[in-house]
Amino acid sequence: ERTKRLEETTQQLLTYAFLNSHKVRGPLARVMGLTNLLKQSIQKEEITFIVQALDVSAKELDQVIKDLNEVLQTEEVNISRERISR
Repeated sequence: ERTKRLEETTQQLLTYAFLNSHKVRGPLARVMGLTNLLKQSIQKEEITFIVQALDVSAKELDQVIKDLNEVLQTEEVNISRERISR
């Protein structure tokens, strides 16, 4: 039973680490790059494009954060169940 719980926890941690290192960093890096471009842009067309790209990246980052919260909430539920079963 304990080995099973450790394997489940390990899998959740791996999922969290993957989401954090790959899914969060991608949109965040795009947002950072786009804000740098925005600081240098003076043409209205460029600004419109950058703002649209920022919106897409912000929504993607929002979804990843929701996914991370789901992983963490699942972990909290599992910990609570373990405490109850003791």
